[in-house]
Amino acid sequence: MAALQTLRNKPALLMSVIGGALLLFIITMVVENHNPFGPSDKAGKAFGQEIKINDLNQEIEEEVNFQTVARTLQNMANGNSELVKLTEQEREQIRQMVWQRNVQELALLEETEKLGLTITSEELTKYLENVNFQTPSEEVQLMIMTGYLFGGNPAIAGYQQFLKDYDKMVQQMAQSNPDMVEFVQNVKRACAYAENKLKKNLLQEKYLSLMQGSFTSNPVSAKALFNDIYTKYDFEIAAVAYDSINDVDLNVTDEEYKALYKQYKDRFFTGVDTRSVKLVDFQLRATPNDVANITARVKAAEDSLKNTNNVNDIKAILSTANSNLDFQNVYMTKDTYKSYNMDKMVARVDSMSVGSVSPTFNDGQSVYTVKLVGKKTTADSLQMAFIPAVSKAQADSIMNDLKGGKSWADVAKAKSAKDTLIWEYLPFYNDRTEADSNVYTHPAQLAMNTPGILQSGSGYVVVKVVAQKSLSEKINVAIVRNEIDFSDVTYEEALSKMNNFVSSAKEASAVDSVARANGYEVMDVPALGTSNYSDLSFNYTDKAGEIMRWTFDEAKVGQVSNVYETRDVQGNTHLLTVAVVSECNDEYLPWNSEAVKETLKPIAIQQKKAAKALELVKNAKSMDDMKKINGVSVDTLTSKGIYELHIAEPALMGALQKAKEGEFMANVKGTNAVYAIRVIKKAAPTVPFTEDIYMNYVAMQNMYNVFGQQGQFPSELFNYLISRKGNVKDLRYKF
Repeated sequence: MAALQTLRNKPALLMSVIGGALLLFIITMVVENHNPFGPSDKAGKAFGQEIKINDLNQEIEEEVNFQTVARTLQNMANGNSELVKLTEQEREQIRQMVWQRNVQELALLEETEKLGLTITSEELTKYLENVNFQTPSEEVQLMIMTGYLFGGNPAIAGYQQFLKDYDKMVQQMAQSNPDMVEFVQNVKRACAYAENKLKKNLLQEKYLSLMQGSFTSNPVSAKALFNDIYTKYDFEIAAVAYDSINDVDLNVTDEEYKALYKQYKDRFFTGVDTRSVKLVDFQLRATPNDVANITARVKAAEDSLKNTNNVNDIKAILSTANSNLDFQNVYMTKDTYKSYNMDKMVARVDSMSVGSVSPTFNDGQSVYTVKLVGKKTTADSLQMAFIPAVSKAQADSIMNDLKGGKSWADVAKAKSAKDTLIWEYLPFYNDRTEADSNVYTHPAQLAMNTPGILQSGSGYVVVKVVAQKSLSEKINVAIVRNEIDFSDVTYEEALSKMNNFVSSAKEASAVDSVARANGYEVMDVPALGTSNYSDLSFNYTDKAGEIMRWTFDEAKVGQVSNVYETRDVQGNTHLLTVAVVSECNDEYLPWNSEAVKETLKPIAIQQKKAAKALELVKNAKSMDDMKKINGVSVDTLTSKGIYELHIAEPALMGALQKAKEGEFMANVKGTNAVYAIRVIKKAAPTVPFTEDIYMNYVAMQNMYNVFGQQGQFPSELFNYLISRKGNVKDLRYKF
């Protein structure tokens, strides 16, 4: 109290204390966030460039919009105007793709800036004018569909017409079809994004073309490659397979590991700080008792549905049964249901009469029962004219004008509505539910060429249907669907067991034996880096960041985490704990790490087996000598080219190139065996040699030798640039 009274009597002292506390708080925040201006907004860093979290999120949203628009346009071209919605799994894939693309684009920028490479707007326009519309990229495909649906031409001219007419189109739609305005705005936004992506793609193509052109050849190498491909050999081959040698007593010493590590050290480059961790994972699944309870609940709903056709009763039954599908009292095409993976449900409805209920059934993922409420045949597409109304009163006024003899065109003109006919794809139908008999809730309820008031939400519009096509049967079904999932009891038991496991496995070294005894899956991740955040996000979507923060920012070697409850991208629930076995803050994994030894041990064992095999055949002077040795297999191969043997055994290819007809060549140490060969016949090429073609082949081969095998270029080139030069820091896990 005395100290408090002193502060009250000395306001300057009070302010200094408050100021000191505030300063301490600010310093604490700065230290915790490593940023002198508050919390960091850095999602990562690559090639010396920061990647901001806001920029990254903005690009993710643009990619989501691009994918949504592209798929919706494709549906519209096929007669389906339903807006596509991406799943959470697809969104997660986009999040990871955008991050990886950002890093690769920074690698490309690093290289192209050195070379002075750019893509101008003129180059983009020229590319679009000459693009191959038979095999378009996804960006060009979007432009094609936009041009087809909004520009009247499925070529680039239609796309350009859309851009030219865009402002006028949006103004007209605001009057005639306001629901489409936002979508068309998203189309324009997706097109701008597509053009930006195309420019980056063209820059990459220009860079890769330059890289490919930098690899050359010469006539001598070209002729050698030609001979290698077309020279055919008949030869005897004897082999001592390494698999035939017992490896029980073959041990690898630390000195041997160290020697091999020096030889293969480049394989263990990480370039970032890593942790060796064990992920102990248990996926929660429904028990037989859970399935029985779910089935009983759905069966009770089946019995109740048999006794009523009342819409409100049906809704109440589905609610009581915890159905994850609401009853909408809407008639939809069977194809619509199939598009939501309800093929089995549709197959059952095909054999049902109106009012009947299917027996409860289990498809392995959910338990169902289905009531066929009704069937109707209506048109899938209607051609309509619209006159917008700002209120029900204005809609009534428009109807009175039409009933009074005024023409549709005159009334539309008076209301500043464009007299335009529009086809709408409507694969659904719903019965009228409004008490007001003058108001309709679906265009198909209107008689042909008879105006009516259509209500959509709180809005009204006067509509006239002038044509229809594609009549189809639509079904109205009430579906009780309960996913087969674990119960609260199952969850509590599993969580309690996992917590007990964590208590008993206090050290990372004890995790394996205890986890496997409990039936848990143990995944060894020998070199987890922050760049693996993407991988964790696929498997543990909602806790990946938390797991990475604990592993890299909080945990010490030997620690075991608390239990995380998390979901994968398929929506399955997991219980997970993490054990940190070791850490490496060097660019290379150390020679004695578990991961390095697991990689080097097979190489060391193979070398020891090769030494034993060579010892076994060291005195063989002929193929007859080889045949006398136990464990040696002998075969005769005819008309074989060395390239047929290259992938499996490059050493054998080299021996054949050197061998002369009739010559016995022994002690060829291959990947899978020690070989001896005797060439019976060597046939020279009989096809013509074209120097230019094989010089190009050699140049391509040289490129693949540097940047990966065929099919791996250019990904291997970018992987090399990113891993060796990028100094990539993925900090997304902090957000």
